[in-house]
Parts: sequence; structure tokens; C-alpha cells
Amino acid sequence: MGINGPPVNEILSWAITKLDKNGVPEAKPMFTQTAPVLQTSLNPGQYLILGRGLAMAAQIAITVGENPVNRTLVLGMAQINLRLVTTRGRKPVTDPVDWELRTYEKGKPGGGEFVSSQTAATAHFNVLAGGYVVRARYQGVSADLVVPLKPGQAYDYTVNLYAGHGRLSGWTGDKRMVQKIQWQVVREKPNASGQFILVAEAEGDNPTLMLREGNYMVIGTYKDFWGMAPMTIVSGETVKGHVPMKAGLGKPEIVQAP
Repeated sequence: MGINGPPVNEILSWAITKLDKNGVPEAKPMFTQTAPVLQTSLNPGQYLILGRGLAMAAQIAITVGENPVNRTLVLGMAQINLRLVTTRGRKPVTDPVDWELRTYEKGKPGGGEFVSSQTAATAHFNVLAGGYVVRARYQGVSADLVVPLKPGQAYDYTVNLYAGHGRLSGWTGDKRMVQKIQWQVVREKPNASGQFILVAEAEGDNPTLMLREGNYMVIGTYKDFWGMAPMTIVSGETVKGHVPMKAGLGKPEIVQAP
């Protein structure tokens, strides 16, 4: 049942579902069978294998090539399948996402010990049952999700970045600057030392950044010119960050997030 446990002798219901190039399963299984052991022939590709008994179920993703594939499905384990949306109502992203799985520890929002990581549009982890923290990072924006996993179960989660976009521009009077401005987006409020915490960076006269929903300060720098202005990001929307630029001293101190 679990790792190093005895083989299951009961009759299991098996289902095989084809995965596309992004690791997303098709709507319906392509093959089903009822037997203690699954044996079949498959064309090369990626597949999701589901085994279901009277009290437990588990699934595993496999890649089939020219050589035979032998896998042991551990019912004491749990599987989590992950995909990402940038905001509610959007389709899951198809570009690579950096996924990280850590153990859940109370009082540690970012998670405890590192477990595993994958880089793909969708991720599939087979782990011991327990509590975990999933971290997804996409285009410089990250989001964490706490997931409790029970043994022998398979879970499908969609992580929402709650992200929007900010389009930045620097202005001197009523004229927009066309130079390559160095941009820094920081948290709205400074820390106890008066330093602003860096969130994202960009360069250009009118760049667009993806950011999580929330309030920020935008700081632009070009040679002796600098400027600072607030910007509120709304999930699913693009807002304009107009920053008045001036020559002189006074730019605040910016530090990396701890």
C-alpha cells in the first residue's frame, strides 16, 4: 500500500488518459481495464495512469518510448497536478512555470523543507501524504498555495496569480521621456529603516510589467533624473504608471526582499 508495503492483490480499475505536449490530460480516458496488474500497449507519448481500488486511488504520469515501461503505483502516496492562471477567468498558461514543492510548517508562510521542483506549464508531483506548500513563479510573479494531501488520492489544483499589468512611463512636464529609463517597482510602504523593498525591475521608455494585485510605488531613474509615483495593480487589468521625473537628489534607498 505505502512505500515498501505489500503488493495489492485486489482487482483494480485502471484508466489511461493521453497528455498533450503541455502535460494537460484529454477530457476522457483512452483505455480502461479491470485487473490486479495493468498491461497494455501504447504509442510513444505521455500518459496519466489512474489505479482505483475499494478504498484508495492513485495516479502517475509516465512517458512511453520504444522500450517497455514498468512502474509501481504506490497507493499510500498522493499525487498533485498543477496548472496556473494569471487571473480569474483566464485560460491556464501554456508557457513554462517554475514550480516548487515544500513541506508545510505552521508559522512559515513560504514553507519548510524543499521537496521537489519542475519547470513546465503544468506540474505533476507524487509525494507522501501530508501538508505541502506549492510555489508557482511566472514572469517574475510568484504565488503560494497550501495543499493538504491524503494518502491514495489525486488532486488537481489551479494556482491563481491574481496578477495585472503596469505600463510605465516617465514625464518631464507634459512630455513623455523616450530614453531607456531604469524602473524599480517596490512595496508601497518602506520598512522600519525607511528602505523600500524591491519587487520587480525593468528598462525602457514604456515597459509593461506583470505584478500581483496590490499597491506599489514606481521609481524611475535616467542619469540625473528620477521620479516616484504610486501605482495600484488590479487583477486582470492593465494600469498606467505615469511618473513625473526631475533632476536632483532625493531618490529613496531600495533593498532586496529578505
